[in-house]
Amino acid sequence: MAVVCLTLFLLGIMLIIIYLAVMRKHTRCSAQVQGTLIKIGENTSRDVTRYEYYYSYRVDGIEYQLKTFDNSPEAKRVGDRCTIWYNPKKPKDSLAHRYKSYKAFKILLFGGIAMILLAFILPFAVFAISSRA
Repeated sequence: MAVVCLTLFLLGIMLIIIYLAVMRKHTRCSAQVQGTLIKIGENTSRDVTRYEYYYSYRVDGIEYQLKTFDNSPEAKRVGDRCTIWYNPKKPKDSLAHRYKSYKAFKILLFGGIAMILLAFILPFAVFAISSRA
């Protein structure tokens, strides 16, 4: 029982940390510039193929490159132009896709909170059920 509760607790903490990191990056990357999709690569592991997208963009005369698994909805083929969102204080910190709705990310937050609560409530529920028997 302790292993299950500890696992739930740690998974909950991990989901909350992921949510906070994603939201923080989206907040920091507030400036935008036009970039170009320069390469699409494949990354296959365990029979699962994920595509890697490489973008090039220029800020204040300096060229940067972004490698991400998250493609821009504007760029479908190599050479297509798209909006790149970047951190004005650190232009290398960038995103190719900025979400209009954060509903999917809120699932991470609420799922994490639910797991942490379950990790604390589960032992009491099991104790209550076992004491009735």
